[in-house]
Amino acid sequence: MAATVMDNAAYMLTVELEDKPENAEARYFITRFDAKGKQNGRVQLNDPTLFDDSYSKTFDLQAAPNGYLALVCRQIHDRTEILRTITTLISSDMKTVSVTGIDPRQQAIGWLYGRWAYVTPATSETAGMRLNYAMTKILDVSPSPVPPSDPSTPDKPSAPESRQQGNAATATKALMRTGTAVPFMLAIALALAGVTVLTVAKASSRRQRK
Repeated sequence: MAATVMDNAAYMLTVELEDKPENAEARYFITRFDAKGKQNGRVQLNDPTLFDDSYSKTFDLQAAPNGYLALVCRQIHDRTEILRTITTLISSDMKTVSVTGIDPRQQAIGWLYGRWAYVTPATSETAGMRLNYAMTKILDVSPSPVPPSDPSTPDKPSAPESRQQGNAATATKALMRTGTAVPFMLAIALALAGVTVLTVAKASSRRQRK
């Protein structure tokens, strides 16, 4: 259903059925393979929106540099043509799965400095069309390096205040919302997303005029 390849891993989204086709129920899995093609991670997705047969679905699987995943499922209702986007985030150890929520206006951007970012279009009588952006706290962090042990030097106990915190403190940053200055790379991403949003809006407008 979707796949992406990084330097040291490949990820694949599959839909699998049980042994008996007459009573089969679809099950969604994301599987990770190492650089040699050996499976080394697997997680099953249980979000009920993935099994809603009244929507047609397209999938986009995006991997961050350190192994965090985002599965973007864009859905359109077969009868009403209502659009919605569901984003599922999967931790680098493929144990933590979280859904960002169902948003009919969400336009996914991607991973920015370890954060998952997206925009939503908004309109007002005074400002016209604008884009609101949001991003998660830092999720994709590099693993802390393990220092080599020196057998000739005994281990020294460290005081609690001197322990290295690594990326743990950074990962607790709160969710960022609109109203703050937009970093340069985010501004580029927002501009690209704006093109996508406006294209969708124009297409929708043409359908309505017809």
